[in-house]
Amino acid sequence: MDIDKEKLKSIRKRREIISKQRDIELKWQELEKDEDLTRREKLEKLIYSELKKEEEKAEKEEKLIDLPSKVQIFEHVFPSDYVYGGVPIKYGFEISGNELYYLSQSPEFKNIDLSSSLFLDLETTGLSIGTGTIPFLIGLGFYLGDKFCIIQYFLPQPSEEEELIDNLNKFLSEMNFKSIITYNGRGFDLPILETRFILNRKNFSLKSFPHLDFLIPARILWKQKYRSCKLSHLCRELLGVLREDDIPSSLIPNIYFNYLRSGDFSLIEKVLYHNEQDLLSLLSLIIIGGLYFKKERKINYADGLDFFGVGRLLEKNKALEECMEAYNKALNFYVPQSLEIKIKKKLSYFYKKTEQWEKAIALWEELAFLGEVHPLRELAIYYEHREKNLIKAKEIVERALDRGDLSEHYRKDFEKRLIRLDRKLRKFF
Repeated sequence: MDIDKEKLKSIRKRREIISKQRDIELKWQELEKDEDLTRREKLEKLIYSELKKEEEKAEKEEKLIDLPSKVQIFEHVFPSDYVYGGVPIKYGFEISGNELYYLSQSPEFKNIDLSSSLFLDLETTGLSIGTGTIPFLIGLGFYLGDKFCIIQYFLPQPSEEEELIDNLNKFLSEMNFKSIITYNGRGFDLPILETRFILNRKNFSLKSFPHLDFLIPARILWKQKYRSCKLSHLCRELLGVLREDDIPSSLIPNIYFNYLRSGDFSLIEKVLYHNEQDLLSLLSLIIIGGLYFKKERKINYADGLDFFGVGRLLEKNKALEECMEAYNKALNFYVPQSLEIKIKKKLSYFYKKTEQWEKAIALWEELAFLGEVHPLRELAIYYEHREKNLIKAKEIVERALDRGDLSEHYRKDFEKRLIRLDRKLRKFF
């Protein structure tokens, strides 16, 4: 009996697919048992194991891959009316040195605007900053005229790194950038790039540029609001951009190694997309963060948690008047009670420092009503020493001592205060 070879081949292929699906299902069932991992981490582990299997398969085949020998350059141009995550990129021209100064907490940015900044993001062969880690994709974003441009330098094979560094060095020398903006670049991108420049005997000019690592202000601005300040998480939660075809950063080194083994450039296309999206996300977040500090622009997308973050950043910049204004704006929205107490404490301290006593007293009373002990002590001090109203001060102290939740420290403090007030009152009468 003749055997249909094509049919047999089809049956075998189908069996392989069913077997592979079954293996994946079994692995997923095992991962589901691990309650310490999030769903995303489980998916990353599953994808990583599949990538590892493909690597081993490629090694066994021992094929000689003819990879490109020249550094490849990809360019993307976004017009002024382009909108990413609800943010028109033309708003970047409104971000001046004043806003960049608040975000960076560095006076170097006072005379620099966003139109002269270079956005940088690397994709590398590893997640450490050792000499063995090579940037195989260097993404650069910048304004040119009224457009935003992204240039990506891709390293087709590690032996061509010198050409990559030469290309990048030439580009930087031709452009008149005045600052650099990254996301975690202080701890990762810049040290790696500097190492590669040194190893290739080139001067690393970016080292002397004013540097805004936006991860730092992002944590101050949005730590209270979002569970994570990773760029991809903020992109989803703050910008509303769902990068459905995106790949996790942790898998990118393995994808590059798979490309080197297989020569399949479609793997790199996903990395190019990831890098481009990171640069656009960073631009949009910088614009949002910068607009918080523009008094002439009314912000209608911010809530109480946003204004609290703005207040924290202004407080770190010692801009106390603007800081208190932001905290007051935060209280115009709903915020969790623990945060409400924290804000009112900060405001009451500021009002005390600037001798705005009516506002300070009102806040101390509110905080006492919310169960705080320290405001009662502040009220007692105020009435005893500033108003010289000993009877009122004694009432406040007795009110505090009636509480059943006083710590030993506060109880001793109020008891001493009461003894002193009684002595003063006896002497007075």
